[in-house]
Amino acid sequence: EIIDKGLLKKGGKSSCIDGTKAHRKRSKVTVLKGLLPGEDSVHAAAKQALKHFESSVDEPIQLVDLGNVQSQIQLWKKYLPDVRPHYAVKCCPNKQIIKQLRDGGCGFDCATMQEISTVLELGVSPADIVYSHPCKPRSHIAFAKTQGISLMSFDNDVELRKVAAVYPEAQLLLRVVCEDSSARCPMSLKFGAKRDNWSALLDIIQELQLNLAGVSFHVGSGCKDPETFEPALRDAREVFRMASERGMKAMHVLDIGGGYPGDRAGYEQIAPIIAEKLQRLFPSSEFPELTRIAEPGRFFAANSGHLLTKVYAKAKLPATDGSGEQVCRYYLNDGLYGSFNCIIYDHVSVCPEPIRSVDGPEVPCALFGPTCD
Repeated sequence: EIIDKGLLKKGGKSSCIDGTKAHRKRSKVTVLKGLLPGEDSVHAAAKQALKHFESSVDEPIQLVDLGNVQSQIQLWKKYLPDVRPHYAVKCCPNKQIIKQLRDGGCGFDCATMQEISTVLELGVSPADIVYSHPCKPRSHIAFAKTQGISLMSFDNDVELRKVAAVYPEAQLLLRVVCEDSSARCPMSLKFGAKRDNWSALLDIIQELQLNLAGVSFHVGSGCKDPETFEPALRDAREVFRMASERGMKAMHVLDIGGGYPGDRAGYEQIAPIIAEKLQRLFPSSEFPELTRIAEPGRFFAANSGHLLTKVYAKAKLPATDGSGEQVCRYYLNDGLYGSFNCIIYDHVSVCPEPIRSVDGPEVPCALFGPTCD
């Protein structure tokens, strides 16, 4: 068995042990007690997980550090107290994380009908949900209406006409495109209305008598440059001005999206810069009724969990370089089509760590997932 520390790192002492598939109903919250100074809390949680699920379990197990989730809530409030975080559920829809964030006063950013159902089932109020996908199926818009979820994004005229036909009472956020080339996962090629289209979209909103609640943007997942928030906020302010000049009802929501790093040092570096830009471009004195929200995902999840996987098969083969060395192949019960999809999409470098110490020299090895392709 190994722990993938590349996905998620060590945290506090409160863990959620969540077995997947057949063991999902045996999810359990455990408080680690009696840890010695310097003792590895991740290893301690992993050993309790194996004891809880029995060492013969063949499914991967997710370990979630709920203490770290709570710490991240406090860290967010310290630097961005006027911005209410709405957790991006797609990042990690773990129910224990969602419940911890719900109890911590956070809202939720849902991109699909399934995500909406998940958070509603956990007692989240519809008023605490933003349906952030700018392009939604009609049936999903109708579902949001039946559940009382009114705040939702759009970035094109077709979406506006769908909303007008299905849910004209919805409170709409115009998602504007922004520069995100420095982000780990840019989104500007997929979502966001360009400046040339803003005027026409505002005209359509007035024509269809829809409700424009505010503006949203997203600087890209894993943003590295806080300065990208400057032009995005300036663009948002411009939309506010254009709507006001048209005599539209005053907008009351500004959604500054996601992109916040999960490590403390990274967040502490960019958050004060973002706070300064917010206060300068959207001062409370000028926008006293404005609700400011954000959509952090990895900020809460990236360092709050660990993956306990199992080597279920192995083989030794001669190296192909003719060196005469033996190469070990290890086959894991999780792979790129599961928890390790972050290697492809998020460019993460994972580092396996054995639970049990093994004597002997290190040899080259290759790790494979459970699929047959």
